[in-house]
Amino acid sequence: MSQTKLYLFGALGGLVIAGIVILFLALTNKETIVVDEGMFGSWHVVEPTDGLFTAVMPRGPEETSTQIPVSDMDGSILQRSYVSSDENGSDYFISTLVYPVPFRASEAKTILGGALEGMVQAVDGNVLEKSRFETYNDLPSVDFAITNGEFNYQGKIMLGDRVLYQLFVAYESGKISDQAYVYFLSSFEPKTP
Repeated sequence: MSQTKLYLFGALGGLVIAGIVILFLALTNKETIVVDEGMFGSWHVVEPTDGLFTAVMPRGPEETSTQIPVSDMDGSILQRSYVSSDENGSDYFISTLVYPVPFRASEAKTILGGALEGMVQAVDGNVLEKSRFETYNDLPSVDFAITNGEFNYQGKIMLGDRVLYQLFVAYESGKISDQAYVYFLSSFEPKTP
């Protein structure tokens, strides 16, 4: 066998081994949080009358509804918000914004990025610590973590046909259970109209 072929096979073998190592690290390096659902037996199932989602929250949530006029299109945006607190003072927040026209799938990342940027800019001192675009229940989404001094906001924004879903937990540093956060987030099931 020629030196060139040996070199190519060696290089390919090295790439394959590197790929296996990277894949192994990626699969095993994720922190897995095991949720004991029995701890959350007192949490309330939330199923709004508009049928846009189901989720669980620590207590029956406070609900608000607002019509937001949109100047450059016919109609308005209907925002419904649901807020519940746990015994540690952490606030669990779900918001749906129903737009008068469907979103274009090709613009999902831009829309999600704009919604996240709006959250960051909504309060002076907010700092975006991390964000990751992905898919959740077949919907384009972005996970995020925002800090502001001792306060943290961690959650997800998703985009349905005409609905922007926003869910997060607001908490003081060290005052949230990772299990509670994971339970809340994983309980959320969007149901686009």
